[in-house]
Amino acid sequence: MQERIIAKRYARALLNIARLKGILEPVKEDLAGLNRLYQASKQFSRVLNHPLISRERKKNFLTRIVGEKIQPVTFKFIELLIKKNRFECLPEIKEAYDFLSDRDRGIMRVKVKSFYPLKNSEQELLRAKLARLSGKEIILEVHQETGIMGGLALQIGDDVIDGTAAHRLNQIKELLLRKTI
Repeated sequence: MQERIIAKRYARALLNIARLKGILEPVKEDLAGLNRLYQASKQFSRVLNHPLISRERKKNFLTRIVGEKIQPVTFKFIELLIKKNRFECLPEIKEAYDFLSDRDRGIMRVKVKSFYPLKNSEQELLRAKLARLSGKEIILEVHQETGIMGGLALQIGDDVIDGTAAHRLNQIKELLLRKTI
């Protein structure tokens, strides 16, 4: 939880600088690329997180790997993360940056879990209802998940609206267990 709070602070600061320089989208792309590299390459993450490797060597390593491929603002930001020993927070910072950037543009991403695949018409109906309720543009990320037994679960940021059969059955089970004791 603490890392998420720290990640939001770093993301907000980077977003403010990127907004001032008019490079919100390029910085978002930089973070996405760096995060993919961080997730895919054990060597990349190991070197940049290793406490015994000097900051200067980490900076040289970073320059060799990404060099001119990222915005100078992003490079300076990554240097700051290395200096503060916070590079391991990169995935959470990227996620927070995406969320804050979308929020600024009036976009809300909603993760939808469904037992059955949702038809396009059902997705459009859900998108329209959520847009009407929130006043924002809605981007749905729909996933089929057989473990929920039916219904839908929506995740909006950190909030979850669980309308699944599995959730309802658990609620009934807890209610019955409380009644018998």
